[in-house]
Amino acid sequence: MLGKLNPANPYRELNALNAERTKVTYLHTPSTIEQNQELQVILPNLGDNDAIYPDTAFLSFDLELTSTVAGRHVVQNVGRNLVTAETDMFEGHIVNFLDRADIWRTYADLWLSKKQREWKIEEGLDVTDSRNVNKIRVGVAVSSATNEEKAVAAAYGSRFKIPLGFELLKYLPYSPFSLLDKYSKKLRFSSNGSVMIDAGSGTPKAIDGRYKVKNLNLEFEKVRDDYLASQITEKYQGARLPFEKVELYRKLGKNKSDTEWNISINTPCTSLTGVCILFVDPDERKGYESKTEKFYNPKINSVDVSVEGVNNHLYDKGMKPYDMYAAAQRYFANTQQQPDVTLGEFFTDKFSLFFDFRTSPENELHGGGIQLKNTTDGINLHIKKKAETAGSLDLYVYTIKDAMIHFNASRRF
Repeated sequence: MLGKLNPANPYRELNALNAERTKVTYLHTPSTIEQNQELQVILPNLGDNDAIYPDTAFLSFDLELTSTVAGRHVVQNVGRNLVTAETDMFEGHIVNFLDRADIWRTYADLWLSKKQREWKIEEGLDVTDSRNVNKIRVGVAVSSATNEEKAVAAAYGSRFKIPLGFELLKYLPYSPFSLLDKYSKKLRFSSNGSVMIDAGSGTPKAIDGRYKVKNLNLEFEKVRDDYLASQITEKYQGARLPFEKVELYRKLGKNKSDTEWNISINTPCTSLTGVCILFVDPDERKGYESKTEKFYNPKINSVDVSVEGVNNHLYDKGMKPYDMYAAAQRYFANTQQQPDVTLGEFFTDKFSLFFDFRTSPENELHGGGIQLKNTTDGINLHIKKKAETAGSLDLYVYTIKDAMIHFNASRRF
């Protein structure tokens, strides 16, 4: 093999699309949202030859805080924590609903690389040790801020964004004209105490604190080209679009002093990628004190997994603590060479219990999960753990499935 000495090595791909590309900003109606309200986002009509460039659609807005507490600011990764539920639809047909999206998406973002997390400053993910950038952006005077922190805060100001990250918009060009069935997304916004945080220990709690999302804009980049539009139309005529469906199966309340838990999951499907349990100490998610990136480790010794009555599924001797980091990493950090979660962090403040039911761990493969038919038995997790001091613990049980959207030849959903 010649490798790099091969004179025919195609180091650059020819025949790139030569088309008009434009960043578009639409003032959204309504343009203001407050706590616990719902917002319907509908992509606007585009021209016959227009398509939205993948992974460029998002809501931008100014975040305004009101409080009697000096120094009040926002939780880490505030763009994720502003939205507690997401619904994806085509012409009113729900294709995906994710309750407690804030918990799921915040945890998934922990596994990005350090550089990728740094790039998410527009979403309110401040990776500086001091968290000074976000504080300055929401109007806190920080005398200790460095010149670099001040410069970044000045560039972005109070403007934040929420990605509209359904897979159709994330990975493929999207043309409302080609589909006829318009894509829309419904967002349910979080409570004031889940978004704002007080100034720190020793200060009065900001019980009167509230936020307001103002000057809402829908932004995306569009490409205008008749050939591209025709290719998109042809692509979706009778096409099937695979996507990953994440759902909150159940929220459970447990006690830290328990030594055994049994969790049953009955969800018929043709391909179950995995089950993920995230553990949250409610005392660390109190209003105006929320530690949004902290996930509790309940000191699990082993987990026996049974599927439709068959014992010892996945691990013939049971899942042990030394299996847990690898299981989470193979899903959340599948494409990351250097995920921003170390072993030590995982087993202290960034823990999850992930059960990967795929034949092969590649996230880009679709349909490789297990098929569940027997709704009587389903999946049973027998968890054995160390006894701890009594206290409440919230368990968020998420299922991850391979799903499919079907478009017929008449381009109706």
